[in-house]
Amino acid sequence: MENLKIIIREANVADAAALRELRLEALQDRPEAFGSDYEKESKDSVADWEKKLTGQPDNAIFVAVAGSALVGMTGIGRNKHTKMKHGGYIWGVYVQPAWRGKNISGQLIEACVRWSADRSMKFVKLGVVATNPAAISSYVRSGFRVYGVEPRVIFYNNVYYDELLMVRDI
Repeated sequence: MENLKIIIREANVADAAALRELRLEALQDRPEAFGSDYEKESKDSVADWEKKLTGQPDNAIFVAVAGSALVGMTGIGRNKHTKMKHGGYIWGVYVQPAWRGKNISGQLIEACVRWSADRSMKFVKLGVVATNPAAISSYVRSGFRVYGVEPRVIFYNNVYYDELLMVRDI
């Protein structure tokens, strides 16, 4: 594992099955960190994921690849409203536990920022559960700053979780 080079690239249709599995792993590993849940997304088929990876000019998913395995992922989307297309949002950042601490999330974030800059966007935003100091530190190292808090946005296992709202100018 230590000798494998990490490649960050945009996901493609051939990644659909592995990407679906990685996303489901993320939802099981850190259920309090994501607004979506395993039960809902486990119903999405590989064909649904193929559709997500085809012809989406205002969205992209980036993956971290070690050898032939996907070990990390994140998504980026442009705001849909005409007056808001100058900004985007990053979602679903996840790195498998064995690969954490190697700046893979930082590299995935940078891929999203480059994607956004290539589309003349002015900023990207994200939300991070306030109880995840490792993720918060990673985003701060990547140039994000907190601009607000969304209280009790996630409810999981009878616990409410706040989300820090973060932004990075491009």
